Amino acid sequence: MANKDAKVKISFLADEKALVDALNRIEGKLGDLEKSSKTAASALSFQSLQQAIGILTQFADKLEEVATRGTSFALLQDEFNKLTAGVNQNGNNIIDSLEKTSRGAISERDLILSTNKSILLNVADTSDELNDLLQVAINRANKLGISATQAFDNIVTGLGRESPLILDNLGIIIKLEYATEKYAKTLNKSVGDLTAVERKQALVNEVLSTSRKYLTDNASEAEMNSAKVQSLSASWANLADTLSAMVAPSLADVADKIAGVFNAINDK
Repeated sequence: MANKDAKVKISFLADEKALVDALNRIEGKLGDLEKSSKTAASALSFQSLQQAIGILTQFADKLEEVATRGTSFALLQDEFNKLTAGVNQNGNNIIDSLEKTSRGAISERDLILSTNKSILLNVADTSDELNDLLQVAINRANKLGISATQAFDNIVTGLGRESPLILDNLGIIIKLEYATEKYAKTLNKSVGDLTAVERKQALVNEVLSTSRKYLTDNASEAEMNSAKVQSLSASWANLADTLSAMVAPSLADVADKIAGVFNAINDK
């Protein structure tokens, strides 16, 4: 994979150099045009320049899209690594495990987003807990005809907000008072003495307990086929994120050069 990434990056950098050279030539044409008289020839040159600017504008939009995707994904990964390290977990191991559980049906970006939310909302922060919740989410997704991505995000959000309504959308019905009272007894505490983290754990335990009867070790052919179809979209998203993050730093010079051309045009 490293060799392929290197080849892609080398190819991109070669294209980048050619583009920067072309932008330099456009800037030069701007200077020549400013010096020229308003003859028919200069009018034609200006028309050609306008066409070039139109193409350049379209390219700038795509460049911004790729750069934004790449930098946002790199930042997301960085924050994910900080969060998982903060709870003494290995981020790479968590993602590898979740990808295996989802059979590739959820993109790495979405797995990171849900895991970050889970940690920040004190829902779950270990690979085992997250995988248990993901299994429940996938099972509910299959039953309700929604994506595994949506179901996983919903179950984390519902638990994080202690919202029976959000969980109810997944067909998960729990009673907050019953769940917290039951967990408080195992800790020899009153419900009022439970911490925020303990309240979330009470809900997680109840969701896993009530959902366990629906889980099976072996996926049906229909479930496998559904995961394969969803994995197509997830795989494409992973490829786009990885390549965008890889080339994003190299796009800085190109973006700066395009900005220079646009500024030069505005000054004319």
